[in-house]
Amino acid sequence: MIANRPHDPQPPSWPARRDAAVSRRAALGMALTMAVAACSSPGEPVARATYHPPFGGVTVPLPGARTGQTLDTWKRDVAAVADSGLRLIRAPLSSWVGSSPSGAKGLDFSTQLAKDNLRALDHAKEKGLSVLVATAGHAGGPYSGTAVAYIDVARQYLGALASRLGARVDAWQVFNEPDRGHFRTYAPVSPDPGYWLELRRTLDAGKEAISEALPGVPLTTNLGGWPCNDEVESSWVQALDVISPALDVIGLDCYCGTDLALIDALAGRVQRIGARYTKPVWIVETGAPVDPENRITAQTQGRYGAAHVQSLRRGGAAMVGWYDLRDPLAGAERGYGLLDSSWKPKPGFDTLVKELS
Repeated sequence: MIANRPHDPQPPSWPARRDAAVSRRAALGMALTMAVAACSSPGEPVARATYHPPFGGVTVPLPGARTGQTLDTWKRDVAAVADSGLRLIRAPLSSWVGSSPSGAKGLDFSTQLAKDNLRALDHAKEKGLSVLVATAGHAGGPYSGTAVAYIDVARQYLGALASRLGARVDAWQVFNEPDRGHFRTYAPVSPDPGYWLELRRTLDAGKEAISEALPGVPLTTNLGGWPCNDEVESSWVQALDVISPALDVIGLDCYCGTDLALIDALAGRVQRIGARYTKPVWIVETGAPVDPENRITAQTQGRYGAAHVQSLRRGGAAMVGWYDLRDPLAGAERGYGLLDSSWKPKPGFDTLVKELS
């Protein structure tokens, strides 16, 4: 079971994950041909050639998107990814990028946080990494206006942000697990058909705005998957029957803990979703967090994580993203990383990097 909490040290930005027993991330705010920039300067509209992403990637939050994540720690994270041989990072971006520090209306991309995020993405591209950026649909904290007004807010924000990020990004995830937390307010949600229609209209507007600034860059959102069972698969179908036309790629999260039967069944779930919507499926997140209540230890993380990746590969997933690279210095998600908080590889590091390569 997944609940919601903000992922930033500030009011919600990259809303995060947690489970009922142990905090897991969920709510904010990849799977098809991604587009890679054809040699144009960052920030300018660019023509893009069809790009097939590496099979495996890993989440690395951008500066400000997690407590303690700075430009310097980002660079150290990126170096660890590049040295491992992986070539794709999913980069959650704080929704405070673009928000005015004074609280004034309108977007402000002149802040130090915004500048640090651009430098961070430049550094990733210099290291030869593909980037899936993951963003909210608006700047700042929870949105309190109407659903109709939000469509224009999202269109303006995503278009302006896409223009500034430019060739630094190869694909775009907007919102994070909107089936678990409301995409406007980040509050827990029990979706009904009206909610999915509202999300569909917002995704349509966001896709139009991003495509205008970055032609060919694919758009997705991710649906939660803990525990990844029949009930979760049914909830995916209910959502995707409405929102899939607005997506270039189907994005799913898949977590099964130590349940080997559920892990083995992931292959069939991916196959069925891919066949139903005739779009490639990317696993935006999977993982095996080290935690006593999940019955996963540092010594068994590699075993259970590898089983997840192998099953997803058998199912035809076009990409599998591991959540995440490194345990944070503090907070509720300390067990998810391939590395501990001091950048030391966990015992399963080599096994998992090999499976993701």
